[in-house]
Amino acid sequence: MPAAEPLDAPVAVQTPRPWRRTAALWLTVLAVYWLALFVGTHLPNPGDIGGRFLENDKLVHGAAFAVLTTLVLIAWRRTGGATTMPTRLAIAGAVLAYAVVDEVTQPLFHRIGDLADWTADMIGVGVAVAVDTWRHRND
Repeated sequence: MPAAEPLDAPVAVQTPRPWRRTAALWLTVLAVYWLALFVGTHLPNPGDIGGRFLENDKLVHGAAFAVLTTLVLIAWRRTGGATTMPTRLAIAGAVLAYAVVDEVTQPLFHRIGDLADWTADMIGVGVAVAVDTWRHRND
């Protein structure tokens, strides 16, 4: 029979890990945004929905991919990943690879894939990586 523990022995208390909740939240936000981005870039005529907002298509592309990159970086950080420069560049590469897939698949949905759109996507990704690097320069 095992020895009884003294009455004043510390009790192990299972504390909730708040980073798990925030990681799940950011991963959900990322998934919802990415899905919305995919749907939005594959609708046959987004001008009917976006109206004047979508008139400056390249600005919308840059902003959309800056937000996507930022969300990936946040989700990566919240799940415990380190955001070193090689990691940031790998994330940028993955997002840019998705941008290529996005442009290449648009003709399947009666849209036009455009190199200028991908260039705007690249600028948005670059801005997001630069801002993230500057913001976390002392981490």
